[in-house]
Amino acid sequence: SMARSDLVLESDRSFDIRLAMFLQSCNVFGPGRMRVQGIATLAGSFQTPVELAAGANVTLTGPIFSQPLLIQSGATATVNHLLDTVLNAAATNRGTLRLGSRNDFGTLMGTGSLMNEGIVDVFAVDPLTSRSEATFNLPVNVAPTGRLLVETNAQLVLSCTARSLDLLGALEVQAGGRLRVD
Repeated sequence: SMARSDLVLESDRSFDIRLAMFLQSCNVFGPGRMRVQGIATLAGSFQTPVELAAGANVTLTGPIFSQPLLIQSGATATVNHLLDTVLNAAATNRGTLRLGSRNDFGTLMGTGSLMNEGIVDVFAVDPLTSRSEATFNLPVNVAPTGRLLVETNAQLVLSCTARSLDLLGALEVQAGGRLRVD
């Protein structure tokens, strides 16, 4: 059997060192909040609130968030290819959340939702001959201050079964980009 790694947060804790949690068997839990600053890679299960602070540059490698996720203004989170990011609680993006498409397919899914007050940026990854799409398989609300950007040649599919998109902010689909409702 695979070894399990646990991080127990008894109180709020900031991580301002280079943080790498690569294993899906990593578990973060406890009554404290995890605040990530700087460069980080997050995988595993997060059963405590997580905040990505201004200046954070985080790669999401298949994490499962069971408590609120907050991406602050000035923070960037990139969904790693081939691995779903699962939001089983409310998430708020005030910074930049990036999802690849074409040769990469970033997926947001789960029983939670995403409130986008910043930028959700769907970008194309070479080769463009691939037809993979970034996917929202959970409700995404774009607030009046938010922006959903589908870059040149990028592709995004919205799952109707999850009431995927409530758009009060800006939607921009650049040349060659595609937004599809499934």
